Amino acid sequence: MKKQGIYITMFNPKDFNSYRGCLVDIDGTLYDYENAHLVALEAVYQTLFASVHKIDWSDFKSDYRKERSSITEKFSGNGSSRSRFLAFQSMFEKLKIKYAYSIAFDAEELYWECLIKSMQPISTVVELIKSISNQGLLICALTDMQARIQV
Repeated sequence: MKKQGIYITMFNPKDFNSYRGCLVDIDGTLYDYENAHLVALEAVYQTLFASVHKIDWSDFKSDYRKERSSITEKFSGNGSSRSRFLAFQSMFEKLKIKYAYSIAFDAEELYWECLIKSMQPISTVVELIKSISNQGLLICALTDMQARIQV
């Protein structure tokens, strides 16, 4: 079965006898990133925009996605390519929002707070990790998220 570019197969835990460990990606594998992202983005919209700025939710999501893609491309190969702050700042500047830098800082803080609170582990992945752990294998969780969020 293929889900979001990841192949999930049924396995026999004994198949892992020749391995010493297992690497597990966090974002989009260990938890549903897309759901957590939408919860966080909507919190930013509802808290900082819905009643103050004349932009609807659909346009807000679309504008944010464009700026995230632009920042990812512009800073490809370095940690800034993952920056939500830069995406928010660029978006707010294009919307001609006064104090874009300051509001972008608040938006990023709120975004990460809400995303982290809304993370829910995917039960089948947790079961897989437990099964691998029961085989005595080392497990390492990995992410390509920003350093301050990784920690």
